Amino acid sequence: MATSQNDDESHLTFRLLQTGRLSWPGRLPGDVRYESEHVRIYVPIVSMLLLSLALSLIFYLLRRFFCATINR
Repeated sequence: MATSQNDDESHLTFRLLQTGRLSWPGRLPGDVRYESEHVRIYVPIVSMLLLSLALSLIFYLLRRFFCATINR
C-alpha cells in the first residue's frame, strides 16, 4: 500500500520535532510561555511574525516571477 504525501510530511515534521531540529517555534525572545504544574500556555508572537514575513516574501517573489513571465 502506498503512503500519501501528507503521511510522509507528518512523519517528517514529527521526526524534526522529536530530534529538536524544529524546536525554535515558541522559544524565541518575545514569545510568551507560561508553565505551571497543571497548565502550559504558549503564545508564539515573534515566531508567527517571522513565519508570516517569510511566507509573505516567498509568495511575493513567486507572484512577481510568474506574473512577469505570464504577462510578457
